[in-house]
Amino acid sequence: MTDCLPSFIDDVPETTLTTTPTDSPISPRPKAVRINGPAIDAIRKRMDVLGEVLAGLEGKPFDWNGAEGEGKVKTLATMCIVLVTASGMRKRDHVLKRGAVPVGRRYYGAPIQRSADLYVLGLQTKPSK
Repeated sequence: MTDCLPSFIDDVPETTLTTTPTDSPISPRPKAVRINGPAIDAIRKRMDVLGEVLAGLEGKPFDWNGAEGEGKVKTLATMCIVLVTASGMRKRDHVLKRGAVPVGRRYYGAPIQRSADLYVLGLQTKPSK
C-alpha cells in the first residue's frame, strides 16, 4: 500500500506525519468581546421598564419603591413617556379619561411618605376644557 504514496513522503520522518493532541500546546480560547455591550444593556433596561408599563396598561399594575421609581420614571422620560399622579395631572391641566385605571403605584419618601397611583400622561389623560 505504501507503493501508492508519492516519493517525497519517504523523506519526511514519521514523527512529523502524525500528531497527537499532546504534541501541540493547547492555547486558551479567546474571551468573547462585547463590542456593543453598553448599548445592548441600555436598550434592555428600557425594554424592561416599557414592559412593566405595558403590563400595567393590560391590568397588571407595578409597585415601585422610591429609588426604583425615580430611576424608572427618568428612563421613561427619555422616551417621552411621562407618568403622573392625580395631583400631577391637575398641575398640567389634564383630567383622567373615562375608564382609565392606574398602570402602577410608586412610593414617595419624605415629606409625603405614601404611595400614589400613576397614569400615563396623554394616553390615559386628556387636557381639561
